[in-house]
Amino acid sequence: MPEIALTKVGFIIKTFGFDGTVKLAIDEPYEDVVEQADFLFLSIDGYQIPFRIKSLKDKGDWFCKLKKVDSKEDAQQYVSKAISIESRHINPSEMQDDLRLMEGYIVLDKGEQIGILKEVQQYPNQLMGVVMHKDEEILIPLHEDLILSIDHDKREMSFDLPEGLLDLS
Repeated sequence: MPEIALTKVGFIIKTFGFDGTVKLAIDEPYEDVVEQADFLFLSIDGYQIPFRIKSLKDKGDWFCKLKKVDSKEDAQQYVSKAISIESRHINPSEMQDDLRLMEGYIVLDKGEQIGILKEVQQYPNQLMGVVMHKDEEILIPLHEDLILSIDHDKREMSFDLPEGLLDLS
């Protein structure tokens, strides 16, 4: 069975009401595309489990009712779980400058591959990239002064990182 390309779009904040409805935190660049999805994929024990969307409403906050999640108790087990949608719903050309969409890209420093961008995290003053480097997770600043280029076709990001940054752990 072919693997479905998924993009993380947010997480479940909390339950809402008694019928299994949950409140979602949807990352800003995905707010316009999440409504196109038929399924939300929840990250459970390292697997992406599909749940059919019964209803999804944006009332200033996002509320979602998933099929076969019919009580507050059912929904409670999914609180704080990451949610993803099928990547086919996302038009990369509309969002190609959003660094949060670069997860999975190969990271190069001065032309040498240093790892894969595993995750993008929002810190108070900037975005940071979690990169798998020599079997360790390292943080690198995703700052425009350090990024030399981004090749969306090759899924590569080229950096000019400060000397010694990769040695910090």
